[in-house]
Amino acid sequence: MPVPKPRMGANPESQTDYMARCMHEVSKNPDRTNEQNVAICMQAWRDRHKKEEARKDFVKALEHIGAFLESKPK
Repeated sequence: MPVPKPRMGANPESQTDYMARCMHEVSKNPDRTNEQNVAICMQAWRDRHKKEEARKDFVKALEHIGAFLESKPK
């Protein structure tokens, strides 16, 4: 059973809403404890937000490179 990903974009999902949705899904596996399910969902939340921050940093770097290249004499 895959772990759901937090919804991002124009209408991002709150951590509370994500945790409720994720816990509902991952709790279907009877072989894990509740503590393990919480850890799985929290890690998915952290991983998704790290990726979003990295993407924003990359876009910002590209903007700076573009501005630098435009300012160079031809």
